[in-house]
Amino acid sequence: MFHRYFFYCLCVLLLTVPIEASNFNPFELEINLSKDFEVERVDSYPGQPGNPVPPGPPVGGGFPTYPPYNPSPSYPGYESASQLYQRGLNAYSQSDFRNAISYFTQFLDRFPYDLKAGEACFYCADSYKQLNDFYNAITLFRRVVNQYPSFKKVDEAAFFIGFCLVKVNDFYGALGEFRSFVVKFSLSHLVDNAWYVSGRTHEQIQDIQNAIFCYRKVVYEFPNSEVYRASRDRLNALEGNHPPTYPPTNPPYPPTYPPINVSDRELYDRGHSELVRGNYPKAISYFSELIERYPQSDLAD
Repeated sequence: MFHRYFFYCLCVLLLTVPIEASNFNPFELEINLSKDFEVERVDSYPGQPGNPVPPGPPVGGGFPTYPPYNPSPSYPGYESASQLYQRGLNAYSQSDFRNAISYFTQFLDRFPYDLKAGEACFYCADSYKQLNDFYNAITLFRRVVNQYPSFKKVDEAAFFIGFCLVKVNDFYGALGEFRSFVVKFSLSHLVDNAWYVSGRTHEQIQDIQNAIFCYRKVVYEFPNSEVYRASRDRLNALEGNHPPTYPPTNPPYPPTYPPINVSDRELYDRGHSELVRGNYPKAISYFSELIERYPQSDLAD
């Protein structure tokens, strides 16, 4: 009896299986699989790496905030031309000359053709001068004169070349710079100072005659100069406190120059010969006359 019942149940089971298979719907299976993907319940095969679930929004709601974009970052070494120039100018105005030199040097190295390059070079040179580093100051002042001739203070740069040469006791080099200065920048407000410092420099090398000539240039041509009184005092001291009575507009004192009919080549050769002999006052007179009479000559430089 039991065997019959078991056989009957087995037949019923075998008859019901094809009926359920005939009701198979592939579209329903695809929908179920898509739902499984949505809830991330896809089964993984052995060895498949795990797929981490991306983080959701913050618990408190909303989205994370980020710092605003800065189009001009101020990282060291990435400052713009305006940033470097402004930092150097601020340091210079506060008499922080070492930092001013650092900023202006970086500016000139990275932006040598910027519109502010001439001004940066001048302030860098003046910072060196304020620190009594006259050799570096001379180098940068020369750079202003040669590389940035359109800079509005190029005449001051040329004057300070001679001034710094006096500070390092290069008196003959300073006299040459001042003579060149009064020829090239005859309308500068520093011409009277150039003549006065030239007179003091001539005194340093015991060239009293040319020192008197320089002081007279100040006294008779620049009566409103700030160095007028000092030039007059030095002139009186050198002339024995008895100045001549000729009209001040036309002093008869002749400079120690050769005749007018000498060419620029002859002046240069005579000056060079005196320089080799060690007769520096004579060499100065020849070279000075060459610069004054032939400023456009190839030998003037």
